[in-house]
Amino acid sequence: MDFRTKSDIESSIKRLNEIFHSKILWQNPEIIYKNSVLIEALILLKDLTKKSEKYFDNRINFTDDIIKNKFVNDITDLIGLFRDCMCHVDSFKKIVDEVENIKGMTISFCEIQGKGNLININGFILGSKYDDDIAFIMGGNVLYLKRHIERVYLELTKVFS
Repeated sequence: MDFRTKSDIESSIKRLNEIFHSKILWQNPEIIYKNSVLIEALILLKDLTKKSEKYFDNRINFTDDIIKNKFVNDITDLIGLFRDCMCHVDSFKKIVDEVENIKGMTISFCEIQGKGNLININGFILGSKYDDDIAFIMGGNVLYLKRHIERVYLELTKVFS
């Protein structure tokens, strides 16, 4: 790994640490810059997960509370999907195609603080299972702040320490 890559990793870890300590992502969803902060965190996390895999042969691959589909097999895929959807307004990955009754429906950045459902149709439930977490929903996918984003960050800090 060259000096530039090491510097990029250190800078990204430092910036993510600042983002998490700011607690902006835990604030009310109406905060106008909250999405921007989430986008920055996802850009950094996607880059770091790819570098973890490339330079350390360590793919962050937990699957807890992850809805597997043709785009997502593990947390690295889920982080990438959310980053892509948030950075590309017309992303086709925002379209739900797993469930017949809502096939073709676009779900673009919904947030649930605490436990609750966005959709419950014929056994297909899209929402948050936890009172103590925040769920971000994109397409047919759920990304939790504490259980996914924070955990990936903590695992990455161990890889790069």
